[in-house]
Amino acid sequence: MGFRVNFVPGSVVRESGMRRRAVFMRVVVACVTLAVVVPVASAHAASATNLGNGFTVLPGSRLVGPTTFPVAAYDPFRASPSSWTALLEVTGPASTVYDAYAAHARALGYDVEWSTPACSGGQTPTITDVTCGSSSTGTTDTVSLGLRVCGTCAVPVSAMTITYVRGAKPQRRSPLPAIPPPANAFLVLQLDPAQRGAARASLVHFDERLGWPSPALGTGDRALASSDFGGCARGEIVTVVSARGDAAAVFRRYVSVMPYEVPIKKTTAEFHGRPTRLAHSDFGVLTVVEGSKGHSLVMITDCDD
Repeated sequence: MGFRVNFVPGSVVRESGMRRRAVFMRVVVACVTLAVVVPVASAHAASATNLGNGFTVLPGSRLVGPTTFPVAAYDPFRASPSSWTALLEVTGPASTVYDAYAAHARALGYDVEWSTPACSGGQTPTITDVTCGSSSTGTTDTVSLGLRVCGTCAVPVSAMTITYVRGAKPQRRSPLPAIPPPANAFLVLQLDPAQRGAARASLVHFDERLGWPSPALGTGDRALASSDFGGCARGEIVTVVSARGDAAAVFRRYVSVMPYEVPIKKTTAEFHGRPTRLAHSDFGVLTVVEGSKGHSLVMITDCDD
């Protein structure tokens, strides 16, 4: 199976020949849910409109949390406080929203691809599943975009990830051409009200999809989003949870039921002044960022392969 740190589309960190099924859910899982925003205290300097490093939340999307999460680094396993990833609910047409963020990234100097050729789904009016993904080139700071809108998945999906990874020496960037090539008119898929309702309703049972013992999840915990980005080759299932308790307590509760076949690696850090805990196993990554008013925000990335 493959997994990645807080989901960077098209960038699998490592693979194993074993198939994992209903375990450690995933931040992008087997047709899971659409990102649903529930007001909670922010765990990060990001706001409902600002992501950081020049990126903002654009029309047709909403930041889940609203917060960003730190990206993990390996060898040794640790948090990268200057790097972040965000999960967004997509409320507009798939390729339209993707191209808006592609234009945004290119205006900041990151050469991500436009929806043509970054998105796929077919060439007919009956398209029901659109996926997009692209990462900027270079060895310094990079940006990755990933999007999926699926109306016929077991649980409809309409979500996007944006990941910024800061290099040792971020380069000065100049704006790139912001005029996209002709878009595929069939990739403007958008969920209807019934599909969005089904996605929201499924969040009530997020612990069942995780495959974890329910006692590990506190009575005050609730899923804000759970989105399947289409399997290990394109990403994992990304889940964001609002959990009752400080970062240390929530982390202990969740990591105690985290599936693994090799020893779990753990680390602590601060992310924009907030206590943060990360764990990594061969099934995925767990990140807990302390918020306020007795709550923390949890991001779980898992591969359902």
